[in-house]
Amino acid sequence: MELTFTLPDGTRAGLQPAGELKDFTLDQLGIKCLTPARHASVVFHVADRAALERVRTRFGFGRC
Repeated sequence: MELTFTLPDGTRAGLQPAGELKDFTLDQLGIKCLTPARHASVVFHVADRAALERVRTRFGFGRC
């Protein structure tokens, strides 16, 4: 499952928790407001909290 959000240019992007984050709940990751989906044009596989913060900062989906 990918959690989707929209990039500034309108592209639908997905966030896929992986590595040490794959067993965390959405509440624990602070991303519960992102919409689950099966497909997105771009998918970010985030393996740790630092990677999650980089994607959050760079593409601005904010805290939920």
